[in-house]
Amino acid sequence: MHIWFSEYESDESDAYGDCPIKDFSTIRQDLIEWSHKFNISLKALSELLKILTNVCDVPTDARTLLKTPRNSDVVELGNGKFAYFGIRSKGDNLRLHIDGLPLYKSSKTQFWTIMGAFGKSRPFVIGTYCGNDKPPLQEFLKPLIQEINDKSFEVDVIICDSPARSFIKCTKYPGGYSACDRCIVRGEYVEGRVTYEQLNCSLRTNESFRNQSDEDHHTNLSPLLQLPLDMIKGFCLDYQHLVCLGVVRRILHYLMTGPFCVRVGDRDISDISEKLVSLKPFFPSDINRKPRSLREIKNWKATEFRSFLLYSGPIVLESLSETFYQHFLYLHAAIFILSHKWLCKKFLSEARAFLVKFVQCSSRVYGSTFCVYNVHSLIHLADDMERFDSLDDCSAFPFENHMKTIKRKLRSTHHPLEQFSNRTAEEISCEPHVETVTTGMKLLSRHFDGPIHEDTYTHWNQYKACYNKSVRFSVSHCDAFFFDDKFVCYRIANILSHSKETTFLCYVFKKYKSFYTTPLDSKRLNVFVVSSLSKTLSPVFLSEVRFKACVFPFRDEFVAFPLLEVC
Repeated sequence: MHIWFSEYESDESDAYGDCPIKDFSTIRQDLIEWSHKFNISLKALSELLKILTNVCDVPTDARTLLKTPRNSDVVELGNGKFAYFGIRSKGDNLRLHIDGLPLYKSSKTQFWTIMGAFGKSRPFVIGTYCGNDKPPLQEFLKPLIQEINDKSFEVDVIICDSPARSFIKCTKYPGGYSACDRCIVRGEYVEGRVTYEQLNCSLRTNESFRNQSDEDHHTNLSPLLQLPLDMIKGFCLDYQHLVCLGVVRRILHYLMTGPFCVRVGDRDISDISEKLVSLKPFFPSDINRKPRSLREIKNWKATEFRSFLLYSGPIVLESLSETFYQHFLYLHAAIFILSHKWLCKKFLSEARAFLVKFVQCSSRVYGSTFCVYNVHSLIHLADDMERFDSLDDCSAFPFENHMKTIKRKLRSTHHPLEQFSNRTAEEISCEPHVETVTTGMKLLSRHFDGPIHEDTYTHWNQYKACYNKSVRFSVSHCDAFFFDDKFVCYRIANILSHSKETTFLCYVFKKYKSFYTTPLDSKRLNVFVVSSLSKTLSPVFLSEVRFKACVFPFRDEFVAFPLLEVC
């Protein structure tokens, strides 16, 4: 942001005569970006503009500054309203996301949004429908299909949860007898739900889908057939809903309230919850939501189920029966592999085998009602990794996060789509803001009382924290660990910098052993039980850091997981 004005002496005759402001257009642009960033209301911004008119050339009304349209581009569609904004940029690897968004707890009013993103860029809204029910599909997708075909956009993948995917593909919903998106398995009705036990059924293909070879799978002709899109491989299995909110949540519910053959006692639930909460101080800042008690599982978010599966679950569930724990490790190891691209390239076939084994044994561990749509779909999850580097490359997480900003743009319950359309038009009219990616080093919290290694670093500046490529390191326990290229684990004791060179002074773990050996040795996944921290400090240059690590206490030792790749 630019400095607009500085303090100066008050003069009643010419209070603003010495104002140093020259470039008023820069001020206006800064105000626009500020209002978008902090979601400032039009009323509040207008009041600020009235004050600023005394010192600079700005309009007095926020609608003039933001170029709010006089009329919204909203049309009637079915029993609701629709606004189409279009694909506002050009690029490669267009990802689409379509999903519903309830607006209020006391009303059925909902948005159905079409969002897009190029590669790993920030998502943007392409179109939005508002009504009390789902939109009429043909009319809802018609502008999108026409624009993609006219402008020759290449759709890389469409990301949806399973109900939305069934809706736009016009196929049976999850729970139907022929609902699987990838194979022609036929479900069986078992104790009030449809389960899918068969694992070796024939796979669906783009040709068989377009020809509707399996009539029981289709409910109508999808308008997406008009796109040059593979109707099978062009739709990924989103692991946010399939694995995190689907299978992992189902496992924990079965532990707490499931059949007696798998349900654990109240004391075991309390012990697991206490262990989870005790790990909270050790979770790195990169994981926004810290672990909570199993008693609060109804309020858990997808990221909490994800961190439970990848990190805390294998630690806190270790005291349960060996059959259950080893079965859980098959799912943990498979998703851990698929979540990290350097492991995915190396162990893709193993991950696929682990998922098949997990599904194959699930009925024996949890009972005949466990293998529902989400559980069965695990056997197809690894197939998507033949096109993508990791699960995060075809995940709904960034789109679901962006949906929060949609609701924040609504000021009242009156005409929600018109409000959102105006806010979107204001953002489009603003000059495009180029997103910058942090690639350098940012040092924080300088201090003077940290340990210094020998006389070499006495003249170096000391810091308690730093950011490198948006990854935070600090001397506090949660962000203090990393692996080097040889997967030696270090704990940061001090951060030193001099002449644009940064060095970590670290203690080193000397002993490494396997955390688990089933379904494979955890050392092959670079997951270790570490101990015997050195008493002497070792300098490690920033260029030698490969992975940030998360390290949790385990018995009298620690478990170290690679978290984020730094270089």
